[in-house]
Amino acid sequence: MSSTQLKKYDLSDTIIEIRFKSDLPQATLGYFHKAFLEIIKVFPDFKFIENAQILNPIPNMANMPVLDQLTYEDKGIRIAITPFTIHFNSIGEYKGWDIYFPKIKKVLEKLHDTGIILAYNRVGVRYITEFKHKNVLDEIKGTIKIEGISNTNLKATQIKTSYQDDGFRINLNIANEFSRTNAEKQSEIFSFIDFDVQSNCQMTDLKDFFNLINITKAKQKDSFYKLVPEQSN
Repeated sequence: MSSTQLKKYDLSDTIIEIRFKSDLPQATLGYFHKAFLEIIKVFPDFKFIENAQILNPIPNMANMPVLDQLTYEDKGIRIAITPFTIHFNSIGEYKGWDIYFPKIKKVLEKLHDTGIILAYNRVGVRYITEFKHKNVLDEIKGTIKIEGISNTNLKATQIKTSYQDDGFRINLNIANEFSRTNAEKQSEIFSFIDFDVQSNCQMTDLKDFFNLINITKAKQKDSFYKLVPEQSN
């Protein structure tokens, strides 16, 4: 999706999940936090969100606390790190993959340089596309048929499925015409399509892993547009 938003829908989440192997599960976050001090020199808008629970310090490792989670964010991206998982999500208006991915690469390069990531074993690309005040079943290709009931009469409908495609595991969640209270405390109707595309791997080379992230992202985009007709920007 380009920086020009599509007219009918918008992205509410753009999650990239990285899973990795390390021999230092307890010390991982302490070393990663040290690496982030270098990342902040490159991206000075990044800041540490002090919501991580600090547990007992690691013996003989000064300034390397054991943490439940590290969270950082700048004006366009939020990063949450647990001992074996790194989550990226964009903040505010999504600027496009060409802007999003270079930040992801820079962060992963710095974390990789710590030497405590032994291998990458999964990448997940999960984009949640929201349709405000829309019956999403009228937007997708194909129909869902229940005898005697049309798409326009299906409210508060949720469809979940998982399937394999070209070696990827794809989790699809469609929610149609649910009600919620917005920031103005007004009731509103919303629908969404949630595509989570996952690829398991066993990689040690970061460049190869970057390529897999790009391939997985392309698969997520292709899967979405197979379901929803592409709109002109």
